[in-house]
Order: sequence, then C-alpha cells, then structure tokens
Amino acid sequence: MKLYSSIFAYLNQQEVRVDHLFEAKDRPCLVLEAGDILSQCPMLIDQTDQVYEIGFPWLNPTDLQHNNDQRDQQLNLEINLHLYVLKIRDEVLDSATIEDDKQLEEWKEKLGDRLDDKVATLLQILTGLCEKIFSERVGQNQQVRVLELPEKFQQFQTCDATKPLIIALLNKYNLDKNLQLIGPKLRQQLRRKAELMPVGNIQEMDAYCLRDYTRRPGLTAAEKAGSRQELMGIKRHQDYHTPENKFLVYFAGKVLYRESNLYKTYPECAKFHQTIKQFRQQPTVKPILKTLHRFKPGKPNYVLLQNPIYHSFYQAHLDYIAKRSEKEKLWRVRNQLLKDVIYLAFTTTFLRFKDSYVEPLSYLTGFLSPKQGQYLNHDDQVFPKIPVFLQDKVYVFQIQKSRNIRLGDCLMTLEVHDLKTSELKVKKLQFPIWIFWYLPSNETLKQAVSYIKGLSDIESAIILFLHDLPNSASEKGKIKRMTNQKIWFFQIPDPMLANGFEQTLKSISILIKDKLLNHDQ
Repeated sequence: MKLYSSIFAYLNQQEVRVDHLFEAKDRPCLVLEAGDILSQCPMLIDQTDQVYEIGFPWLNPTDLQHNNDQRDQQLNLEINLHLYVLKIRDEVLDSATIEDDKQLEEWKEKLGDRLDDKVATLLQILTGLCEKIFSERVGQNQQVRVLELPEKFQQFQTCDATKPLIIALLNKYNLDKNLQLIGPKLRQQLRRKAELMPVGNIQEMDAYCLRDYTRRPGLTAAEKAGSRQELMGIKRHQDYHTPENKFLVYFAGKVLYRESNLYKTYPECAKFHQTIKQFRQQPTVKPILKTLHRFKPGKPNYVLLQNPIYHSFYQAHLDYIAKRSEKEKLWRVRNQLLKDVIYLAFTTTFLRFKDSYVEPLSYLTGFLSPKQGQYLNHDDQVFPKIPVFLQDKVYVFQIQKSRNIRLGDCLMTLEVHDLKTSELKVKKLQFPIWIFWYLPSNETLKQAVSYIKGLSDIESAIILFLHDLPNSASEKGKIKRMTNQKIWFFQIPDPMLANGFEQTLKSISILIKDKLLNHDQ
C-alpha cells in the first residue's frame, strides 16, 4: 500500500507515511500494490485500477470530542488482514448531526463557520440538477439528449431543490392534518392494577387480591377490611405509554418539532410547528415526552403498520432516515458529484455559443441513482464534439471525463480551424481540469505547479473549486491566472443563488472566450 497526501502528490509520486494527517479537501490517494487485498470501505473512491481517492469523513460531535474539537476522524483500513489507521480531516461539521438545541448553540460557539448547513443544501441542489437532467429512463439507465442540456439548465429551479425534507414529508403524508386528528385520540390500553380501595368500590379481585384477603385477620369481610374498610381490589386505568404513542411523540414531538423550528420561514413549516406545539402540551403527551431519553425506534408493532394515521408517521420516519443515510453517503463522495455537474455545465456552455452544432441524436447516459456520487455512466459513454464559429475560426470543443486522472478529472480539447488561411492545418489544444470542493492547501498547490510544469503537450491547466474556505461562496465567480504559470484558478459562482447555474454558465463562457482563447492568441 502506498499513500499520497493529495491527487497531485500521487501524480508526482511523492508518498507519505501512515501517520500523516490527511486533509480531505486535497483529495488524498491510496494505491494498492500487487497482491494487496482491501476490505470494503465506503470512504474509498475507485479512480483507476488499484488507485483509490479518500473521500470526506462524515463527522459526528463525538469525533470532535475525542480529538480536542479538531475535525478529524479515524479511517480503519484492512489490507491483507492487517489493520491500518489513517487520520482524515474535513473542513466542516454538519449541523444536522446535533439534535439537541442547547448542544447546537455550544458547538456554534466552538466552531463558528465550521459548523455547516451549506454542504447539505448544495448536495440537494447538485443531485436535484442531475435528476432533472437525467429524467428520461431507457432500460436500466437514464438518458438526456445533448441538445436539451441548455433547456434543462434553464428550467432548473434552485428553490425547488432546496426545499427542506420536512416539506416533502408534510405534503406526501399529510402530517399536519393527521397530527391534529390523532392528538386528542391517542390509542390507549386499559391496565389492571391491584390497590387498596373502599370495600364498596371493589368490582374485581384477582389471585393476588384473594391471597391478601385470606391472610387478613377476621372472619367476615367487614372484619378483614379493618377500621378504614379497605381491601385489595383491581382498578383499571388508561395507559398511553404504548409503543406506537412513544414512537409518535418521539418522531413528531421531537424530531419534526426541531425540523419545523429550523425552517419556520416556510409558512407550512411554521403552521406545522404550532400544531406540534399544541400536541406537546396535551396532558397525555407530556408524561411520554419526559421518558424519551430512553426511547429508540425499533421494530414496528401492529398499530404502526396497520393504523392509517400512525402508519403515515412511520412511513415518513422511514423516508426521513433514508434521506439522512443518502446524505451521509453523498457527503463522503461529494467531489464526484461536483465533477459530473461541472462536466454538464461545460458541455452546456459549448452549446450556448452562437452557431454551435451537435449531432441531433447525441445522448449522454446516466444512472437512476448515483454510484459513488456519480450520475454519468462512464462505460461506453460517447462524449460529443461541438463545433463553434468564434472570431473567424472554427473551434471544435469536446470535454471528456476520464478515469485517467493524469490529464485531469475532465479534459477539454479544442481543434482550431483558421478560416483566414488557405492551409488545412488544425491546431489542437488541451486543457486538463482538476476539480475540488475547497481550494487545496498551499502544499498541494505547489505539487500542482510541479506536476503541470512537466505537461508539455497542454496549453493550460484549470484548477476549479467551489469554496475557498467553508461558507465562502462567490456570487459571480472568480477567474485568476497564476503568475508565470500555465494554471488558471476558477471559483465557480454559488449554486445556492437563485440564478446560480446561469452565473456558472456565464463564468465558464468568460473563462473560455476571454481568458483561455485570448491567451492562446
């Protein structure tokens, strides 16, 4: 096994030791040697044969508590039955991992901008865009006609993709109305309890009561009842501490209560929050709320499966858990998702150039759900060539996603046909693009300079990133060339803005026409 601190350290073949602190933003790599057998690990992303990228760790508050509030997590790797422990650092902690409001405030004070709710929203936006684009199903795959990409980007609404999960659950399962219906009519069980009571009130006695009766001194019932005239009898009382009620109070009264409070800016959430507040104040609910610290959802009982109202909350809970699990998986491999979106954005930009052309029946194929964060299907994918007339020249654009990261995550190639000359010479330019969620560390950038210097057959390289620091999105994007180097830094505009992707397409157009092509001339 060989370890590299970043993707450029791997390309430069500069290894590090196992005890190195790996920063996920630098995209560290692991390479297996001949004969190495690796046990499955969800944080490892298969890049090429025997080469894996280490993804972002999914941190919990306990990870930080065990590491002096550092955003580090241990990654256990089993290779050839030998255990290796790596330490991986992320830039942020997802605020959704903290359920207690008091703890949330404490962590805000400790972490500041490093306590994050933006990454989760960005994942919603990026997956929403990919699902919008790959909406046509053909067999086991999704397809999109390349010509339709500009329209798909234009139709995509960020606000729809970023709607909180609780709103989708509210609409799908009619939770507000159902909680109003079930609140006053919680299911109950009649419990039988033996206790002392006046003789005249006794309606039922069990074996325990009869044993107590026979042991008392006296011959008659009046004598056995004593001066207070009380005997043991069975008293029936209503018990609301049933499994289905505990689940309902846990999910609606605690989980959804917190979620609706977080998103009170949405009218439907504010209304639902008030409904839950009233539900929590009911005399039958208050005692159950006090015992929730011992409750964990388990196997559903008959009522949760069969009663329509209780079942609606149980199904909503399953959806809630599934979405959180999906977010956790995507969190680790989010750089892969960003790569797909960047590829689609570059292809769309080519098509938006005036006088562009693409084969009408060109298609891109994708997956029904992302595989290790990727929607684009790499197998048998035909990446289209798009001729464009610009500045008395014909540029044939093509962007390819390749598993060979030696020429970038994406490789943009241009064939330049000069219409002013009678010669049939074709100039070919290559622009490798490496994509990062966060701007890499200074050490990784030095590695990038060293590696890119040795690429004699490329015109320029592009290091594209989403955030400089956590929560440091750019409204219009930033393009800057490294002094005396053939490297361009490109921070894409914030996708969370209402017109975020429109700005991204404009920025890519500026990068290509005003920067790369002008510099070439």
